Amino acid sequence: MKRKKREIHMSRNATLSDELDGHDLRERLSNLRELVDDLRKRAEDVTCTLEGVGLFGLPVTAPTAASELDFYSEVRRFEIFLIRNALRQTKGSQVKAARLLNMHETTLNSKLKNLNIDHREYSIIVEGQTN
Repeated sequence: MKRKKREIHMSRNATLSDELDGHDLRERLSNLRELVDDLRKRAEDVTCTLEGVGLFGLPVTAPTAASELDFYSEVRRFEIFLIRNALRQTKGSQVKAARLLNMHETTLNSKLKNLNIDHREYSIIVEGQTN
């Protein structure tokens, strides 16, 4: 009788140990996902900052003639910057990016084609996760 109780007690401990290991593993995976998300956001911030400096930073030399400063090319560069940031924030979703930019989806799609921006470059696929 004592042997059966001990076996039952040991099997309960083994089950409890397995559950704790499973819980510990899930907790560690959750922590790892949070770290990855945090690193991804920080990388996006750095990328946006670098793009912003490259696109909107002060030029190394001041333009010497009016032809060197082109309004339309600067507007185009700004448009590209905004669209890329919206796509980054929405992980490549054109619908969400259009809403974020307060424009129609067809307008965004047209701009993506005209500016040669591929929205799929901004979608992030994490193994084991489905959207």
